[in-house]
Amino acid sequence: MKWNRDIIKSIATWNKDIIKSMTTNSYIVMALLVLIMVVLTGDSGYPNGDGQYEISQMAEPPQVETIPQESPQVETIPQESLQSEPTPPEPQIAETSSDEDTDKSSTEPTLSPEIEKTEEPQVNPLVMSSSEIEKELLRIRAVWTESRNGVDNGIFPESPIPGGGRAFFNENKQLDTIQVSRKSDFVKRSSRDSYTRIFQFENEKLIFAFYTEGAGGVAYRLYFKDGWLFRLRYAPDAKINGNYTDFDLRTDLEEYNAWQDFALNEANELFAMAMR
Repeated sequence: MKWNRDIIKSIATWNKDIIKSMTTNSYIVMALLVLIMVVLTGDSGYPNGDGQYEISQMAEPPQVETIPQESPQVETIPQESLQSEPTPPEPQIAETSSDEDTDKSSTEPTLSPEIEKTEEPQVNPLVMSSSEIEKELLRIRAVWTESRNGVDNGIFPESPIPGGGRAFFNENKQLDTIQVSRKSDFVKRSSRDSYTRIFQFENEKLIFAFYTEGAGGVAYRLYFKDGWLFRLRYAPDAKINGNYTDFDLRTDLEEYNAWQDFALNEANELFAMAMR
């Protein structure tokens, strides 16, 4: 029995040593395995010392192979079609008879459409300074004011003119004023059939002619001296004061000369009809 107890005691002691030896050996094996991993991978666990891997040391995500795609083909437009539409040409100003005429009349308003002329215009012999023109204008306006007083107040006797005109005679029994409505037969057969006419005479010579379409219409005032036009005033709107353009002794303008001839011809024709 004693032998059996010794055997059992020996076995127990041996088992304890084996378990202890196995435990120690396991620790050694595990340490060796860790060392081998460190040597092979160069990874010591937490190199930062704060329990986190650095981003640069983390494994990069696998690279995904991208398939190149061809960019869509864009149809190119020819350069000629990208240009804008051609700009229309500027309106051309009618050329005058000379370079000097172009310089003087290019910025001036058009006086009238084509005017009938019975004779070729003659060279205007008048030579007047600006002060002489203004002095003569004041004199004519004074005559006009006195004449309108006699006509409007019934002081001057009235005589009808065939075709729809009226003639007024002053105290000296001289023809003073002729008025012709634009509705008269005389005006209707004229090339300027939209204007009422008033002709002012002095000593039986024309000194002033007034063509008007009425309030809001075009008006022309023509001032004469010795039978020659020295001022043509054009007003695009007779109702607006100060809205006019003056042409003094502008014999270089064809329409200036045409207006002179046109007014003189009408005044002479009406004068002859009034004196019959």
